[in-house]
Amino acid sequence: MFDMRARGTVNLLAHDEKTGSIVTSVVASKSGAFLIAGYEDATACAWDVTSQEMRFHQLGGPQVTKSREQAGHEARIECLALNSDGNALASGSWDSTVLVWSGSK
Repeated sequence: MFDMRARGTVNLLAHDEKTGSIVTSVVASKSGAFLIAGYEDATACAWDVTSQEMRFHQLGGPQVTKSREQAGHEARIECLALNSDGNALASGSWDSTVLVWSGSK
C-alpha cells in the first residue's frame, strides 16, 4: 500500500505461501480495512490492512474441488470487484469465467 499524501509505502502485504506468484488485480473494501488480491495462479487472498495478516487464501484455484459447480478459476484472475456492502466478491479470469463468492453462509 502506498500513501498518496506522504508519497511513501504504508504496508507491504506478503506471505510465504504467495512468494513467486504475480499479483494481477487488487480491490479494497469500502472501509479500507481489507484488500483482496488476485494472482496469476488462479487464487485470491484477503489481507487485513491494519494487522497485515492474510485472512483467507486459495479462494478459487483448481485445487479447491474437482466439482466444476464449486471449483475455482482454472487460469489467472484478471479482475476483482466487491459489492457495496462487501458481502460478495466477483472474480474474472482468463479461463473465460466470472465467479461470485459469497461472504455469508
